[in-house]
Amino acid sequence: MKEVRRIRKEKGAVVGLPLYILIAVVVAAVSLAVILSFMVSKAPTVASWDIIPPKLYCKTDNTTGKAYFDPSLNNNTDHVTIKVYDENGNPLSGVQVKIEGCGIHDADFTNGVGVVSFNVSGVYLDKNVNIDYITVTFTYQGTLGEESKTTSIPVIRK
Repeated sequence: MKEVRRIRKEKGAVVGLPLYILIAVVVAAVSLAVILSFMVSKAPTVASWDIIPPKLYCKTDNTTGKAYFDPSLNNNTDHVTIKVYDENGNPLSGVQVKIEGCGIHDADFTNGVGVVSFNVSGVYLDKNVNIDYITVTFTYQGTLGEESKTTSIPVIRK
């Protein structure tokens, strides 16, 4: 008599159609993860900046004792120019730059080459103040939402 052998299925084994579906789902998930990693790019962040001139000088008015911004002490300019860079050293456009202090309150956005300029002819130092600071705040929409960084520009009595 012919012996019939049965293939014994082990309990809990995944075979046949369910195995093929499981493999297809895993391959699809890995493929989707790879595709999304190429599509989602990290937004640049404010990494560095140049401020020209890096310091502002004021001349004392002997009548009031206050010191007022003097272009002749500041390379004959009445503007501060700020250039903003990302982490790769590329100019960063669309950054909100706010300056506050020493009589100045202004804000603007960097242009297409990462530059913004402010008129600082209204800068002054109060009587008996020899040095003060203009706070510069950079605000940018980064990967994790709004990001801010701060620096300052010294204002010095001469």
